[in-house]
Amino acid sequence: MKQITTKLVVRQSKIHGVGCFTRVFIKKGQDVLDFFEADYKFVPITKVTDWELTAWYCYPDLERGGYYCPSDFSRISAGWYLNHSPKPNLRTFQDERITALRDIGAGEELTINYKDLTP
Repeated sequence: MKQITTKLVVRQSKIHGVGCFTRVFIKKGQDVLDFFEADYKFVPITKVTDWELTAWYCYPDLERGGYYCPSDFSRISAGWYLNHSPKPNLRTFQDERITALRDIGAGEELTINYKDLTP
């Protein structure tokens, strides 16, 4: 049987609730995560039915009038657990890549600046 090695894990965070942590060293400039269309869906504000989930797991897109949410709330990928930091160690790009801003040690929590997520 093939063993599966996971580079990212979700566990308790000192920042907020749970967070996404790396199990391996990540070099500055390295791509860490990609969000693929299968990972999220756009929900117009008029179709949002569960405001509590929207508040915690979705990102608003005010220009489009809705939210980006996980495609399947029972199978949320590790990237949805990235906590906010004003001094993040990851950077997001318009092409949905997330890249290391600096060298990141194994065991360190991965963070982004949520302001980078809004258009």
